[in-house]
Amino acid sequence: MDKKIKKTLIGISVVMIVVAIGIAITRLVPPTTSTDIINSKFDDTTVNSLRFTNANLVGNQLTAYVQNTTSTEYTLKSITVKFLDSNNNEIESIDAYIGESFNANEIRSLDVKTDTNLNGLTKVSYIVNS
Repeated sequence: MDKKIKKTLIGISVVMIVVAIGIAITRLVPPTTSTDIINSKFDDTTVNSLRFTNANLVGNQLTAYVQNTTSTEYTLKSITVKFLDSNNNEIESIDAYIGESFNANEIRSLDVKTDTNLNGLTKVSYIVNS
């Protein structure tokens, strides 16, 4: 067999294998739909002298600012973040740690990530565990 024809056949075979692998991968990975991507902002709220502001959910990661609104140091163990649907049913509950003590008027960032599907999420609530 001619070397040129042999190289051409090998090249065509490699291209066909790469295309087949690409097709197989696209069938294994589910397509992203608009319901898979959540981008929501939530109302500011105060719980036990801690003010939660700018709560924003992008994908499955919630970020918010937490401020000690007192004029003294505030001590806590953790914050339980509850993701709720429109009927206030809990979709997910996660304990987050942002430090043990807050100075007066100090602001910290709260970051919570989950692998849970948050479709149907309408509200976030917080429990301060002292």
